[in-house]
Amino acid sequence: ESACALPICVTVWFSEPLAPALSRVEVRDTTNARVDNGDSAGDPTDPMRLSVGVRPLSNGTYTVAWSNVSTLDGHPLRGSFVFHVGDPPPEATASITAPPALASPLDPWIRWVALLAAVAATGGLLFEAAVLRPAVRQTHSREPVRVAIAAISRVLARGRVTASAIFLGSALLQVVAQASVVAGVAVWSLGFGDVIDVVRYTGWGQLWLARVLLALLAAVAPFAARRLPRAPETWLTEVAPFLATLAALSTFSLSSHGAATAELAFPGALTDYVHLLAAGVWVGGLLALLPTLVLL
Repeated sequence: ESACALPICVTVWFSEPLAPALSRVEVRDTTNARVDNGDSAGDPTDPMRLSVGVRPLSNGTYTVAWSNVSTLDGHPLRGSFVFHVGDPPPEATASITAPPALASPLDPWIRWVALLAAVAATGGLLFEAAVLRPAVRQTHSREPVRVAIAAISRVLARGRVTASAIFLGSALLQVVAQASVVAGVAVWSLGFGDVIDVVRYTGWGQLWLARVLLALLAAVAPFAARRLPRAPETWLTEVAPFLATLAALSTFSLSSHGAATAELAFPGALTDYVHLLAAGVWVGGLLALLPTLVLL
């Protein structure tokens, strides 16, 4: 709960709700000495507000430095602005330091790999359900074609396992990069608690955890069908991986920029999800078509 009360505090409003445990505001004078009380806190009645108490300020110029983490998309941002108490110095103007366009230069590449692996797995499942299985039913009397289709199914299954492994690896890299930016330290200086804080305090982190668990389910279910006696094979090899993959894709949309728009969160997330599904059908379908053309 915020400990400061006007007029002895500096308050900053943002465009998205914040994770107070991972967000802070500092106030410094021209010598870079802190003049705040170190009690930066969120407001329980306004999740977009961050405040910090300040000591009595003499005339002069002060810099407000802030860093925050959105609870919606988990994006960490930093910035600053200047204000004056009393008459400003000659030719002085209040200035704002904009946050960087990319919180981490690694994040776009890791996200690209994760999305490609996700759409590859989705496209493979859809291609097998919509193309290969109907082809098996229509060519039941043509043994060479059935053998080729069975070989294609095995190749696609191995491809899905590979895509799941790449997806899980990129997901681990993504949460480490996110924790590094949030904590403001290099990757090699991260503590396990820094990663736990991102997962615990942000919606992005909770969706990340759900995405990893769903990807594990999609990868493990087919193996469970072969290992468990009396297991529902069709459900474990086809239905469960398909549903888990579709649900994992939705976690991207629920932490997207579309979902971060308060007034249009649902249509924004839905539009993003439809776009991902279309990419899965098209890009993932093309990736699944390649071994089909080779083996047939």
